[in-house]
Amino acid sequence: MRSIGRPLMPTAFMPGAFEFSGPRGTKWPGESPAAQGPELTSLTAGPPEGLSLSVAVTRRGDAIVRCVTLPGSSLEVSEVGMGCYAAAGVYGEFDEQSFRNLLRLGHERGVTLYDTADTYGDGERILGEAVRPFRGEVVVATKVGLTPEGGRDCSPDHIIRSCEESLNRLDTDYIDLYQVHYHDPQALVSDTVGALERLKKQGKIREYGVGHLPGDRVREYLELGSPAACLAELNCVTRGPYRQLLSVVRGSSVGIIGFSPSGRGLLSGSASEDAPFSAGDVRSMDPLYRGGKFRSALRVTDELRSLADRIGATPVQVAIRWAIELPGVKAVLIGTTSRQHLLENLGSVQIPWDVQIQDHLDAFLDEEDARFQAELPGELKAVLQDEGPVSADTLWDVLYVMEQAIECRWVGEEDILPFFTRLWAMRSAGVDEEEINGIRASLWDLLFQS
Repeated sequence: MRSIGRPLMPTAFMPGAFEFSGPRGTKWPGESPAAQGPELTSLTAGPPEGLSLSVAVTRRGDAIVRCVTLPGSSLEVSEVGMGCYAAAGVYGEFDEQSFRNLLRLGHERGVTLYDTADTYGDGERILGEAVRPFRGEVVVATKVGLTPEGGRDCSPDHIIRSCEESLNRLDTDYIDLYQVHYHDPQALVSDTVGALERLKKQGKIREYGVGHLPGDRVREYLELGSPAACLAELNCVTRGPYRQLLSVVRGSSVGIIGFSPSGRGLLSGSASEDAPFSAGDVRSMDPLYRGGKFRSALRVTDELRSLADRIGATPVQVAIRWAIELPGVKAVLIGTTSRQHLLENLGSVQIPWDVQIQDHLDAFLDEEDARFQAELPGELKAVLQDEGPVSADTLWDVLYVMEQAIECRWVGEEDILPFFTRLWAMRSAGVDEEEINGIRASLWDLLFQS
């Protein structure tokens, strides 16, 4: 079944002990004796000075990804899942057939968790076609709550109708995990939960979850419903959403699914301040790739590279493994369109790791966060007071201010949303100097005069 094209949407706001000697209470997916696993980086290099390693690296057939069960549910998911955001064309040129083949390769290597959304272009249709031969062996997750015009709608009518549309595009009888994509301030959580529970009773969804929601709303979903998972952006340079979410779900039967563990490729070790993006690549406007945040990420990547060199891994493998091992995290979602990067990412579960490595990296990230936070107010003030010519690039600098203000919890998302809506409208309508200066002035008052 064919889907109707959807508009590009932003990715974030735009867009115990870890030492083990084998799988931690997990099991391996089914084996395929006919094929060999991927070539992996040698693990012969020694650990960083002062760090000891205790790990048994295991491979069984093609399966190189461990599986866990989401607490309070029957959903068994691979610790590394695959996301379909690239199907929206957000990273430039997109080859549908190559991506479909990549999704199937993921299954051969043990991936059982696939995530998409009704706003990811043809993502639902492509995913449905890719997993059709093994539909009963995987968890298909999709999302609801955004409208084609970019608004938010979590009303019961919209959720019920959108579910039917997603089922058609996915060409499936049920959705394993149906997730509330964003918070709709106009909808009562009790009404949204009621609609989700109704779909669950009808067998159209197996479980539901939430994502991109402020902490108080997540708490309300926990009190009124029974979500199986919570989505949070999670990587070595974006830890705020995870920390806020963990404080809410700790002690509950909800698993955290982290997305963008590679920082949308930023932590791969190949990014630089001078490297341009291809036409249509959303990262050209991504707050993670701008200003002090980007410079901080480059310093983090240097540390990841140093650690990776010593344990025989790659920077992105270290970044992904660190995210997997965080308390409460059950799985992470990668969004690559490259076979090489897919195999590299999946190999993160096999690199040497223990609690000392985790603590070492946590300590470094805490120090880097402190440095970034100390420099941030001055940087944001400079953006808001800039009297230079206004251009399209100015939009993304102001978006950067909004993103950092929310992540640092200086303001709530509801405080920023009206300004974001006005800013995002200029993406297609063109830059209006008077409008953007008005937004900057309002943000200045909100952030530094209140």
